[in-house]
Amino acid sequence: MQLSANLQNARTRMPGFVAGQLALRHPGEAHAPRGAWRGPALPDYAGARSVTIEHEAWNQATVIVAQVRAAGEVRAALTADCARILVAVEEVGGPFALRGEAVLRRAPAATTGGVSVVPAGVEVSGAASKLSFLRHLIVQLDEAGLEDALGDALDIGRALAPRLMSADPRAVSLARMIADECNGTAAHDRLFRDSIMLAFLSALAGGTEHAPGRARGGLAAWQVRRTIDFIVENLGSDIDLAQLAGGVGLSKSHFCRGFKETTGLPPHKWLINARVERAKEHLLAGKLSLSEIALEVGFSDQSHFTRTFSKNENISPRAWLRSRL
Repeated sequence: MQLSANLQNARTRMPGFVAGQLALRHPGEAHAPRGAWRGPALPDYAGARSVTIEHEAWNQATVIVAQVRAAGEVRAALTADCARILVAVEEVGGPFALRGEAVLRRAPAATTGGVSVVPAGVEVSGAASKLSFLRHLIVQLDEAGLEDALGDALDIGRALAPRLMSADPRAVSLARMIADECNGTAAHDRLFRDSIMLAFLSALAGGTEHAPGRARGGLAAWQVRRTIDFIVENLGSDIDLAQLAGGVGLSKSHFCRGFKETTGLPPHKWLINARVERAKEHLLAGKLSLSEIALEVGFSDQSHFTRTFSKNENISPRAWLRSRL
């Protein structure tokens, strides 16, 4: 089996998560989460003609994307010493089916596809008899780091409840976006990546299964990317809902429902979170006054900025900065 050079020279980046209702602290901040980076446990796909594996460090997670080309039977041992989320985001032939210990078999399961959440040390393997191509996403998680960073904002136990090939259209859609970010088919900044990872964990915490109709109410991947790119590029401007909806060809009501369904947050809340995160970067840089930061990131004045920041973070901008120095 020929492994791509990407396996030996996999790209490693360490973005932090965007703040919000599911806020994670950034590396270097006070009380930074433990174990933000864990080396990847790379899978081996026996019987494949070729395998290209890329991995990146995302805060509290390692994102691994394997592209497997085959002409028949493929088997893979997928057990690891840390919790993992496994999703076959694309497959031709197959299907690539998973088997695991009883703790996984008891979870609500589908016959093909879906999302698998495997606790540390639990044995799981995958196999396909007529596989041509597989793009396999593996999100390797630092549970202690997630618990430390998220606190009470997200039920990590529920998000990582064991399940095997569980039907969850929303989570699968978000998994495809994560895979695109890792393997270079999309390239966006930290805000986009963090929002997608948080939405992914939120979808998993929302239950082991979602009704198929919910996925149809969400936005397409390109619509989410275009919206978030527009927000990030125009944080200092007065962004309104009509601009965001029109940019992806939807009515305002359809856009609002779809954006919240896909990302877990309404557009206005996501915009506020993005502005607060950009403000934090300016605060740490120390080059602008509070009034200048307020205008730079899109608030009407310093008072508006301080009120919003304090409500969002439960601490004033000055107090937040003092806690980081």
